Amino acid sequence: MRVLTIGGLPTSILQDAWWMDADLGTGSSGTSGAAGIGTGDESAARRTPPPAGVMLAALVALADLLFFDHPPGLSVAIFLIAFGIAATIAVPVRGRRLILAWAILTLAALPVAVALTPLSITIAIIGALAACASICDTESPLKGSLLRGILRLAASVPVRGASDLVSAMTRQDQAKGSLGQSARRAGGAWAMPLVAGGGFVLLLASANPILGQWIEALVPAPSDPERILRRAGFWLIASALIWPLVAALSSGRLPALHPELASALRLVRPEEAAGEAAGIGASDFGFNPVSIGNALILFNALFAVQTALDLTYLWGGADLPDGMTYAGYAHRGAYPLVATALLAGAFALISRPFTDRSPLLRPLLILWVAQNVLLVVSALLRLDLYVTAYGLTHLRLAAGIWMALVAGGLCLTLWQIAGRHGNRWLLLRVIVMAGAVLYGCAFVNAPGIVAKVNIGRAEAGMRVDRAYVCALGPMAAAEIAAHDRRALQPFCIGLARPPVPEIDGWRDWGLRKALIRRYLLAQDHAGAREERP
Repeated sequence: MRVLTIGGLPTSILQDAWWMDADLGTGSSGTSGAAGIGTGDESAARRTPPPAGVMLAALVALADLLFFDHPPGLSVAIFLIAFGIAATIAVPVRGRRLILAWAILTLAALPVAVALTPLSITIAIIGALAACASICDTESPLKGSLLRGILRLAASVPVRGASDLVSAMTRQDQAKGSLGQSARRAGGAWAMPLVAGGGFVLLLASANPILGQWIEALVPAPSDPERILRRAGFWLIASALIWPLVAALSSGRLPALHPELASALRLVRPEEAAGEAAGIGASDFGFNPVSIGNALILFNALFAVQTALDLTYLWGGADLPDGMTYAGYAHRGAYPLVATALLAGAFALISRPFTDRSPLLRPLLILWVAQNVLLVVSALLRLDLYVTAYGLTHLRLAAGIWMALVAGGLCLTLWQIAGRHGNRWLLLRVIVMAGAVLYGCAFVNAPGIVAKVNIGRAEAGMRVDRAYVCALGPMAAAEIAAHDRRALQPFCIGLARPPVPEIDGWRDWGLRKALIRRYLLAQDHAGAREERP
C-alpha cells in the first residue's frame, strides 16, 4: 500500500489525516487513532465491536428476562449497568468521555435502586440517553453538546427503528436483487444451523432440568397464545426503544435532527442574542423596544398593587375583610401566582435582548423580575398558611418544591439581566438547577413525609383527613406503625391500614421497600412478644 505524504505539514496533522487512507483497518498509527474515535488508543482500534443486531438482540433478551411478566425495581438499575457494558464494548472510547458516561449511568441507577417512582424512571431514561450522547458526541459537554445529544436521541426514538428498517431493506434490494432473492439466500445460509441448533437445545434441555426450566420460562407453551402475543409485542416495543441507542453506538455518531426541529431546539448564544433582537420589528408579534417599555411600566404598576396587598395582609398581619379567612386567601392565590410568575419569566426571556437598545428597559425589567420573586415568596407563604390550616398532601408538597424552583429561576434571571448574559447562559443554569433538585427528590419518601406531618397534626389535636393518610400506600406504613406504637391505639380506626410493602424477588427489590418492610416486620414481632404472658 502506498502511503500518502504531504510535504510541509506537521506530523500531528499527517497522523490525523486518517480519512485520506483507503485502508482503515491496518496501517500507521494515524489509522488506528481514527478507529479509536480520536482517543489514540491502538488496542481499542484493533478491537472489532459486535454487530448492532447482536447488541440489540442481547439487550432485548435481557429486557425480557428482567421485565416481562415481572414487576420492575432493581431490574431497571441492572439494565442500565448492562447497557453501559454494551456501550463500552461497542464504542472503543477511552478517557473522560467513558468516565462521564459511567458516572451518568451510576447516578441514574441510584434512584431506581432506592425506589421505583415515575421520577426515578424518568431519571433512568434521561441517564441512558445522556450516557449514549456522551460516548458518541465528540464535543465538550460543558458547551451544551450533551443536552443537544439527549434531544437528538430522544427525537429519534419514535421513528429511528422504522426508518432504518426501510433503509436496510432498500439497500439490500438494490445491492443483491429483489427482496425474495435476499430472503432465499438468507434461508439457505441459516436454515440448517437453526434447525440443528434447535435439536441440540432440545437434547440439552432434556438432559439438564435447570436448562429446561429456563427454556420453559423463555418459550411459553403453544397452548398459551395470549402470552405468546404479549411477549412478541414486548420484544417489538423493546426493540423499537433500544434500537436508536444501539444504532448511535454502532455508528459512533448521533442521529441528525430535522432542520426545523433543530432550529426550534437550538440554544441561543450570547453573541447571537443582539443580532436576533435587531431583526425583530414592530410587526413581529408586537415586540419592539417601545412596546416592551410600555409593557414593563404597566406590569410594574399592576404587580406593585399585588405586592402591596401581600405585604399588608400576609406579612403585616392586617385583618382580612369579613367572611374571608387566611386559609381561603392563601388557597385562592397560591397556584395562580406561580402561573403568573412563569409567564413573567417567559416574557423576561423574550424582552432581555432589547435591554441593550434602551437604557430604561434594564432597570424596569430588573424591578419587574424582583417583584415576581417576591410574588413567588408570597405564594410559598400562602401555601404554608393553607397547609397549617388543612394539612399536607402530595399536591401541596409538589407545589412547594415547584414554587421554590420558580423562585430560583427568577433569581437566575435577575443575575442574567444584571450580568448582561444571554438566554443560553440562563437556560443551561436553570436546567442544571432543576435537574439537581428533581434528582434529590427521587431519594425522598414523599408519602412518608406527608403521613408524618399529618400524624403530627393529629397528635397535636388538629383536624386531619385520616382517610387520606391511611390511603397513602405502603411507603407511609412505617410512620403509621410508629404512631400506633407510641399512642397505643391505631391511627386508621375503621379504615384499612397501609399494607406491608411486597417484594416478590430480586427484580422488584428496592432499598426503600426493603427498609420499610424490615421495620414493619420487626414491629410486628416486638408486639407479638409483648402480648405473650
